[in-house]
Amino acid sequence: MDTPDRECFVESVVNYLLDTWSTEDLRLLLTEEETWKHFVAEVDLSREEEAALQESLAEIFADPDGEDEDELQNDLQDKNERKEEDSLSEDLGESVADTDVEDEDGDAEDEDSDTEDEDRDIEDENSNREDEDSDTEDEDSDTEGEDSNTEDEEEIQNDLWHKERFLDAYPQVKLELEEIIRKLHALADKVDKVHRDCTISRVVASSTSAVSGVLIILGLSLAPVTAGVSLALSATGLGLGAAAAVTSVSTSIVEKVSVVSAEDEASKLVPTNKDTMKGMKEVLDQSGPRLLSLSTDTIQRLQGIQKCINAIPLAKANTRLANNAKRLMTTGKISARNTKQVQKAFGGTALAMTKGARIMGAATAGFFLLQDVISLVEDSKHLHEGAKSQTAAELRKQAQDLEQKLQEPQRGS
Repeated sequence: MDTPDRECFVESVVNYLLDTWSTEDLRLLLTEEETWKHFVAEVDLSREEEAALQESLAEIFADPDGEDEDELQNDLQDKNERKEEDSLSEDLGESVADTDVEDEDGDAEDEDSDTEDEDRDIEDENSNREDEDSDTEDEDSDTEGEDSNTEDEEEIQNDLWHKERFLDAYPQVKLELEEIIRKLHALADKVDKVHRDCTISRVVASSTSAVSGVLIILGLSLAPVTAGVSLALSATGLGLGAAAAVTSVSTSIVEKVSVVSAEDEASKLVPTNKDTMKGMKEVLDQSGPRLLSLSTDTIQRLQGIQKCINAIPLAKANTRLANNAKRLMTTGKISARNTKQVQKAFGGTALAMTKGARIMGAATAGFFLLQDVISLVEDSKHLHEGAKSQTAAELRKQAQDLEQKLQEPQRGS
């Protein structure tokens, strides 16, 4: 760009600035570096144009006579007045336009308000629906509460009905329970009585068996000295032993049968876990072998008694045979013929035993005597303590449990 063109461009820019900008704005443009740089960048001036423009503006504000400045001020004032008039007319036009726009905006706002009202109506409807749903839930909750209350009332009614039925039936049930309790106590007393009697019988049997053992030992010991007394003692001892054995076995069987019978009657009154038929079978199974053994032992004892009784008159009548028997019992040195005669005449008695056989027989009798003494002491101690049966204690425990159940309703009332 040549110089005349640049001058023309700069002059047009200066005139534009003078027409559109105020004096303060122009001064601020020249004095503020940042404002000047921003203006140059917006107008897109070259360096030469920037320098020429700055120089021209500086000359205008630097006139010493002040004439140009006055003219500038007048021009600026006229321009400002025209500018204000133009601005006023523009403002009026803009006001009208703004009024139209505001009307349009008002219409839009009215539409928006209508939309908002519709939205509010929708929200109100939704809120009403939620309220209706809440009311429905409340109704359902009330219905559930009513159902729960109905169930509680029915349960209370059922409890009252059962209680009334129980109270109606209680007197009869009480009488039945009291009768069962009475029978249980009676059974317990009966079992205790049988047990006590059987304990006494065992004491007697043990005592008799012990005396039997003593007599047998004496009979064996006195056989070499006096045959008659020895045979009498042996016969008595065998008799007492047989009686003691029969008493002991029979007493044991009677007590077991009594216990099983009482348990069977109690099971009919109060259900228990005990099998009474099994208990009866056990009694029979145990009693059979014992009775068989007792029978065999009793028969042997009776045969021994018979032999002793038969040997007594024979020993008195045949002195020579009695002397041979004494030699056999003391020294054992007699002939085989005499030994056979002694065995045949006094077999099964102490007179036909050698010294070793008599010692063995006495030892055996002493062992059984010791057992009888121990049994006698235990039974006597048990009898002294009251001779209470374990079965009777169990029956009384059942009766006590029933008595406690009978007292529970009275405590509850």
